[in-house]
Amino acid sequence: MEASPASTMDPRPASATARGRRFGGILAAAVGLAAGLTAGTGAFAAGAEGPTAETTGPKRALHFDVFLDERPIGFQRFELAPGAEGLTVETRARFELTLLRIKALDYDHHDREHWRGGCLHSIESRTRQNGKDYRVTGRATAGGFTVEGQEGHQRLASCVGTFSYWDKAQLLRQTKLLNSQTGEYLAVATKALGRGALRLGDREIAVDRYVIEGEDLEIHLAYTQDGSEWVALDSPLFAGRELRYRRRLADLDAPATIVPSPPAD
Repeated sequence: MEASPASTMDPRPASATARGRRFGGILAAAVGLAAGLTAGTGAFAAGAEGPTAETTGPKRALHFDVFLDERPIGFQRFELAPGAEGLTVETRARFELTLLRIKALDYDHHDREHWRGGCLHSIESRTRQNGKDYRVTGRATAGGFTVEGQEGHQRLASCVGTFSYWDKAQLLRQTKLLNSQTGEYLAVATKALGRGALRLGDREIAVDRYVIEGEDLEIHLAYTQDGSEWVALDSPLFAGRELRYRRRLADLDAPATIVPSPPAD
């Protein structure tokens, strides 16, 4: 999910293909944070870099239910595994949306990211959106971060970040973020919106709110005030509708602690 949440989608049924493509683009920016499979399984089982026997510390899972307004459309799951060589994050996002009896969106996004010293060290993502396949691969090198995606081959800065909503400190200091579905390197600006409250299930949670903005991009985030746990994402879509992520309460009852990597020197 790594496209522009502020993009508009024509609500008329004239072109279901175009609607699905544009909506999927919207999802890309929000999913652009990280997406993938359960560690060590599936598409990334062979030859993928990540924690093996060297993994240290508890693995942690973050589960989000995803909605279009109040309508459930899927889920996104993150697994964070700290190891001797850094932090590996794997995520899977799965969405389905039917409008006027037409499947407007069929979206499956997998991503594995490995972080060292507060910088992205490698990325491999695979996405299928309405039958079209996308792939992004990238790796830190001596001359910077090289990435292959929809934009072709690019050499980026030496310390690159993605839409890593799970690490508030890392995310908020970035002025450019890598879209993990397309490989686009997007200029962004982040600002604090102040404190508020968020209802998750039957619980009212005190949160700090932020917004990430860019070209055709507006993503609102909420973190708990006591621990900076990421608990919600909201992004405006077409015709006044809204994409919404909500953290599952079970994650917050006894969360394992993962200390984010310190910023690079």
